[in-house]
Amino acid sequence: MNDHRHPVESPFQMIFDRLDFIQEQLDEVIAFLKTKPVPTGVTIKQGGTTMITGIQAGGAPAVFESDPIPSNIPFPPGTVDTWTCDDPNVVLAPSPTNPAQVTASTPATDTATECNLNVSTQMPAVNGVVPAPLVATVAVPIVAAPAPLPTGVTINQVA
Repeated sequence: MNDHRHPVESPFQMIFDRLDFIQEQLDEVIAFLKTKPVPTGVTIKQGGTTMITGIQAGGAPAVFESDPIPSNIPFPPGTVDTWTCDDPNVVLAPSPTNPAQVTASTPATDTATECNLNVSTQMPAVNGVVPAPLVATVAVPIVAAPAPLPTGVTINQVA
């Protein structure tokens, strides 16, 4: 006897319901597979290499760049770098053409021989979750300003 208060689901409806459930699970798997991998670290390079040559005191600005680890996975759009240096004489300026680059300069009067350059790379939120920033620090030599070149000569009689 069929109880009308609880209608019995037809076998076809049960199959359709099960297929809908499977489709939802497949959609979740596909969405997961479509998520792009993101870098797991950041490194600081100077002049395109990991060899840090330093900042010339009183010289032209040195260019530093944050690069992703692993290097074959780019930072996603919207990633923001925050650069700092522990030497208050070092002036950092963002590159107007490359958001991953910064220039560093220091006056000829800077007596420090080294500074710590830091980058904190913040990637945008993924599915509403903001990832922890990736950080890197490198010791950067500060190369003393060269001695001034002579600007003239004098003639002295020695005998």
